[in-house]
Amino acid sequence: MHYSHECKVVFRRNNFLLLILYLLENN
Repeated sequence: MHYSHECKVVFRRNNFLLLILYLLENN
């Protein structure tokens, strides 16, 4: 399987946003 660099960048951004939302909800 071959993944483009853009897919990895988007995946990281999505994880980062989810992490922020998770932290905000716990506050």
